[in-house]
Amino acid sequence: MKIERRSRFRSRYAAKGGPVWEGRGLGESFVAEDAGHRLEFRANGRRRFVLLVDGLERMDATRADDAWEVRTDGESFELRPQSRWRHSFDVLTAAGEKLGAVRRSRGSVVCDLPGTMASDAQTFIGLVALSLWKRSAIIASAAATPQG
Repeated sequence: MKIERRSRFRSRYAAKGGPVWEGRGLGESFVAEDAGHRLEFRANGRRRFVLLVDGLERMDATRADDAWEVRTDGESFELRPQSRWRHSFDVLTAAGEKLGAVRRSRGSVVCDLPGTMASDAQTFIGLVALSLWKRSAIIASAAATPQG
C-alpha cells in the first residue's frame, strides 16, 4: 500500500481507495471522513499515537525502548527502525517474525505489508511512521538553527 501526498502546499495524504487525511498542527495529527465516520489520528504525548473513530479509540502505538508496539483490532505488531540513519521500519509480528517494512519514497509512505492485513491497520502503521519522520525532521532542523 502506498500513502501518497495529495497536496504540495498542505499536509494531505491518501491511500488508493481510502479517505484523504488532512494534517493538523506540526504533522502529528490527521483527520479524515470515511463512510460517515470521523477518523482522527493523533499523538497522545511523546510516546503514544492513537486512532479514534467517532471519538472512540480503535488502534494505538506505544513507544517501548527503540521500537513501537502497535495494537490494531486484536492484533499486535512491532514497528522497529531498520537503522538509525535510514528512513524505514521493519514490521514484526508479536512473535518477532518479520512481516514487512515501511519506507519513505518521495514524500509518500510505502507499506510493504501482506495483502491479508487490513488496509486501515496498514494506514495506521503508515501514519505512525510518517509522524515519526516528521518529528525527526523538526528536531533536526531545530538543532541546526543557530542560537543567538
